[in-house]
Amino acid sequence: MSGTSLYGMRLWPIIGYLAGSLLLPIAPFGPQAENPNFFTSVLGNALPYGPLINRATILGGLSLLMAGLIGWSAPSSSRKLRWLDVPMLCWIICPTVAGVFNASPFRQDIQQSVYLAFAWGAPYAVGRLCITHWDDLRICLLAFLIAGGVTFGFALIEFAGGRFYYEAIYGPHPFQMEGETRYFGYRPLLMMEDPNQFGMWFATVAIIACAFWLNSRQSNQYQTDAGPWLKASRVLVLPVFLFQAIGASVLSVFGMSLLIIQNPRVLSRGLLFAGALAIVLFACRGPILHYARQSLNTVPAARSAKAWLQDHSLGSLSWRLAREDDHLALIRQHPIVGWGDINFWRLNSDRVRPWGLVTLIAGAYGTLGVLCWVSLTVTPILAWFLSHHADDQRFCVFGKTVLVLLLVQLIDAFLNSGYLLTLVVLHGGMTSNCTVFCRTSTPGVSTVKTKK
Repeated sequence: MSGTSLYGMRLWPIIGYLAGSLLLPIAPFGPQAENPNFFTSVLGNALPYGPLINRATILGGLSLLMAGLIGWSAPSSSRKLRWLDVPMLCWIICPTVAGVFNASPFRQDIQQSVYLAFAWGAPYAVGRLCITHWDDLRICLLAFLIAGGVTFGFALIEFAGGRFYYEAIYGPHPFQMEGETRYFGYRPLLMMEDPNQFGMWFATVAIIACAFWLNSRQSNQYQTDAGPWLKASRVLVLPVFLFQAIGASVLSVFGMSLLIIQNPRVLSRGLLFAGALAIVLFACRGPILHYARQSLNTVPAARSAKAWLQDHSLGSLSWRLAREDDHLALIRQHPIVGWGDINFWRLNSDRVRPWGLVTLIAGAYGTLGVLCWVSLTVTPILAWFLSHHADDQRFCVFGKTVLVLLLVQLIDAFLNSGYLLTLVVLHGGMTSNCTVFCRTSTPGVSTVKTKK
């Protein structure tokens, strides 16, 4: 049985992790989930804010156990630590290191690091063990595409009649009613942590669909095993727009534009510009958020636009900007190592929690935590470009797709906390093979010359 086929045992931990993330309950919310305001205190499974046993940690532990049992077939190189693994290790131990300086309880710091090890480190290790060749990556992305097609079918039912799947199977969802009404129809939720994560899931599917479409134009190699899905991929670009996820739609267009760019020099400059802009925006987030919030309330044109968006149930941006601005004073009190607790925002008893993942990390672990977390995305992007020596060669479509997905998710994290942890598996595979993905000699597939 081939390890690179969809039925190869080595990839089943990844398939299981993906399926579990789309089917299992999020966390044990309890009766408090029936409170209509409970959603303002729910952060998602990306950070250790509440129950340590939830979907992220259970799936991480089980998939890593499964990958370890069958990981004997993986090349020894995928089991060795590399310098590219340092950012993930730093992110996992960040709560403990920051806790040494912010005087938070040591036991709490260890618990947070253990949580990150299961929620982030475990799926990352699964990707390192299971994705050992660029063809494994292609199959994993195909699995994402198939999952997107299946979830699209179920989402259409909620789009027409409202959300009901999660409540019918597992009980009340904290975001059951939040952001449900759209300009036409309803925004589905399925088993996602929040509506924004639902939008980012279909933005991810759209970008992957675009990648398969681009690859089909470059080569006819995969027409035999993925022909129907190559045709369906053209349809799967549309759901993110149909469900009116505004931010996710913009990010999906941005991501697909990056995929279409074939010139590595142009792409690298574009990514560097985007990264530099993100750093500047984060460094100057205080005055920017304050000015944006004031403008939405004082500038006539901005007030009119805000009123129109609110009338059409699309006015969440101003609300999110206000939530970020509310907690900047707390973050400035401990700018380097943070407060040592994701729930630092509760010190503002009359405030709703910050909505952006980056702001939550900045408050909990300070600038140290933000640098560790951002390096998870920046490091593989830099490694990817450093591994290419011929600027006139095409990029491997699927390898570049993973980088684009990580970058898009990073941008979304500035305003949303529902990180798609399924991408961490692809991140691990990217780390395992970042210099190998484009070294195939298969006819018709783009290659990059490398030094021997």
